[in-house]
Amino acid sequence: MRDISERAAPAWNKGDKGLGAYLAIRAFGLEEEGDYGQAERCGRQAVELDPADPWGAHAVAHVLIMQGRLEDGIGWCSELSQNWGAANHIRHHNWWHLALFHTEARNYDDALGIYDAQLRDMDSPLIQAVPDFFVDIQNDVALLQRLELRGVDVGDRWSDIAEMLAARIGNHTSPFTSAHAALGLAAAGRFGEADELVSAMNEFASTDRGSLGPRYALAVIPAAQAAIAHRKGEHQSVLDILVPVRRNLWQMGGSHAQRDLFFQLLADSAHKLGRADILEMLFEEMGAIGLEHLEERSSYADALAFVQ
Repeated sequence: MRDISERAAPAWNKGDKGLGAYLAIRAFGLEEEGDYGQAERCGRQAVELDPADPWGAHAVAHVLIMQGRLEDGIGWCSELSQNWGAANHIRHHNWWHLALFHTEARNYDDALGIYDAQLRDMDSPLIQAVPDFFVDIQNDVALLQRLELRGVDVGDRWSDIAEMLAARIGNHTSPFTSAHAALGLAAAGRFGEADELVSAMNEFASTDRGSLGPRYALAVIPAAQAAIAHRKGEHQSVLDILVPVRRNLWQMGGSHAQRDLFFQLLADSAHKLGRADILEMLFEEMGAIGLEHLEERSSYADALAFVQ
């Protein structure tokens, strides 16, 4: 993504129609490759050209969460959220980013409030029209799991989304969503359906002749199995499954910030087992991919303190 947008950069000039959209795309590609300074500049330029552009806001939010600039992220998303009303499902994802900042900053009530008022507002015409949109599934599952890892009681929210997760058992069009569906089904206590989903993914991976089958085999199925094991409290199994494949997880899709959920599960299991060696390895690798200031994040602060 970065390489394609960078090759196009010389063709764009100030005043060109669509420049803001291009800058937003360029910003996200740069962010995922760790060029945070240039990514933030491009994203902010996109928003300056069009304050209602949700994609420029999105790219900068990614920069801020990767750098651990939690208060900056809360301010950025909060200020721009009033402009997202006309956007499609990206607005839910941007609200998820704001909830993510609040979660890392330990503002758990704020994060849950965003879940109820924005991510799963069943009075929203957009959600009513497409209640099971795949990115919304990712948003919902990821936020609830992150909150539970911090000890937050999310009530019956897992049950509320379990039916739409079960409906994805035979759907293998989105690898990243499949991993989240397995996690969410296990979280709702529907382990039989979670196992059924894993079996369906195994069958798909063994017969698919396209590009998705290998991605399921190398990344999605292990991530799903680890998430189910974590929910059962089988923490050694989480380590046995995830440690060998941790560098394959990018093949699920999603961004660094999104895939971090599965590294949080790994860190939680390693911490519970007292495996400082695994945590040290994990934190070193996370720093290498550009996740900064782990000590300030609710997701990793306790585990980091354990190894120091």
